Amino acid sequence: MKLCIAGKNNIAVDILLHALDLVPRNEICVITNKSEPFKNMWQKSLGYYANLLNIEIKTLEEVQEIKDIVFLSLEFDRIIKPAKFKTKKLFNIHFSLLPEYKGMFTSLFPILHGKRYSGVTLHKIDSGIDTGDIIDQVKFEINDDTCGDLYFKYLKYGTNLVKKHLTYLLNEDYSLSKQSLSNSTYFNKTSFDFSKTEINIFQTGFQIANFVKALYFRPYQLATFQGYKINNIENYDCDINLKVGQVIDENDYYFSVKSIDCCVNLYKDYYEHLIEAIEEENIIGINHYSKLVRDINEFDKHGWNPMIRACFSGNIEAVLSIQKKGGDIQSTNLNGTTTLMYAKSAFEKNRNISLINYLLQEGVSPKNTDIKGKTVLDYTNDPVLIKLFAQYD
Repeated sequence: MKLCIAGKNNIAVDILLHALDLVPRNEICVITNKSEPFKNMWQKSLGYYANLLNIEIKTLEEVQEIKDIVFLSLEFDRIIKPAKFKTKKLFNIHFSLLPEYKGMFTSLFPILHGKRYSGVTLHKIDSGIDTGDIIDQVKFEINDDTCGDLYFKYLKYGTNLVKKHLTYLLNEDYSLSKQSLSNSTYFNKTSFDFSKTEINIFQTGFQIANFVKALYFRPYQLATFQGYKINNIENYDCDINLKVGQVIDENDYYFSVKSIDCCVNLYKDYYEHLIEAIEEENIIGINHYSKLVRDINEFDKHGWNPMIRACFSGNIEAVLSIQKKGGDIQSTNLNGTTTLMYAKSAFEKNRNISLINYLLQEGVSPKNTDIKGKTVLDYTNDPVLIKLFAQYD
């Protein structure tokens, strides 16, 4: 074995695919995290791809016994103890601009603390926690990012950084620099209590905005206020003599509340309401809530968005409503399952061909393939569908 990729999610999968161009398949292995689902959800699954590509899955204990293997930690969930390995080639991508933000929750704390920049760091693994010598870093602006936005930036820049250096890591051709002790910070898994998502109004508008953005990560959590999830915030000047904490206005869209130094509009999140309306085929609810969601194309923790759910339900009215609000008719999940494939499943239950016809007219091609290289025709023996799809061949 020459290379072991240990970890999860898009970065581990994308580096595995890249490594296959550099290292023979039988010389690569992976270690999955304890939480590995072995299926693609809102992120690609390393275990799923390993099985799909016939890559050997090993345990950490097995890899520790392999001499001279390059071990690459990419969102791996266990602390590495170098003394247990028979190789010194131990590397990690850390999602922060080290020496800042060692440890946990690196997508949350920089936003909560109002940082303007973050970055990704490729470093050697030593006996400490994210304290190893640095090989390279990339710095980028945080701007107005949410926790989820920042995380996906980490994936993008981290993946590119590994691709840039992987050949050099395999050939032991790199230089190292020690981390500075200045500005070094560390946070562990108890540093933030995710059960406490309620917004504390007795802060400045800047602090509240940072809290809302730092909590916004759809697959995990959002900030809350008076029983509502909050997905956005807007600060504005108002009468300084208003009582702090006073709710000035409430409507379908937001709460308007007085903070320490300004007023804030806290925008209510209706994403789950929209999903529930789709599942119940409540077209009035769909029309109402689709106007109120922050991002109509946002994926949930299962890797589905409202358009996918509407197609799976077979409800053409729901599809039309969501499309009118910007829903992407060409949406796929991370398996490449198309809206036409989801609508096909609905048709086999309700025998209503209208949604299938509409998707075809809108340009969703029956030739589109999924992750296994299969089209919608490969998943049906229905003569009605076979005849219809043939017209678009």
